[in-house]
Amino acid sequence: FPSHDTRSYNLLQYNLEQSMKACKKAIELNPSFMDAYFHLACIYQALGTKFNKSKQYYYSLAFTNYNNVLALETNSPGVYNNVGMLYSEYGYDFNDYNSYLNAIRCFNSSISLDPENSSAYLNRGIAYLNIGYQFRQPTLPSACNDFYTSCSLGEPKACTQYNRACRRK
Repeated sequence: FPSHDTRSYNLLQYNLEQSMKACKKAIELNPSFMDAYFHLACIYQALGTKFNKSKQYYYSLAFTNYNNVLALETNSPGVYNNVGMLYSEYGYDFNDYNSYLNAIRCFNSSISLDPENSSAYLNRGIAYLNIGYQFRQPTLPSACNDFYTSCSLGEPKACTQYNRACRRK
């Protein structure tokens, strides 16, 4: 059903464009409206993961908008988690070691603000795992520790990651 896929894609693209316009208008009316920057950053991050030719462009826009959020609110574990995910995606897509280190710093900030944040532990574990795979670094113990902690906090994806990467057969 290719026509159905095309219609779904066009509707999604339309909704993203409308959402971007609404966020930009909200920022124009109130430059301190943190939620608009946050949603705009999330949209650009999603677009960066979808379009290979424009990844750096969309990631750059996402970073800019997340930085605007952090300038307005420095104590948001969710924002630090999202920024960490963006750095991890950038590190993976562009084989960039320093982006992974930045991701880990962001996850550390998220965890320090909310020690029960299972997503931040999971995402930091994935960053450590990717550093190990892409750069042959001995980061598996750190990844396993984070997967275990996240799993203990109730994150099922972390339990799966732990069982795949850390269990000795």
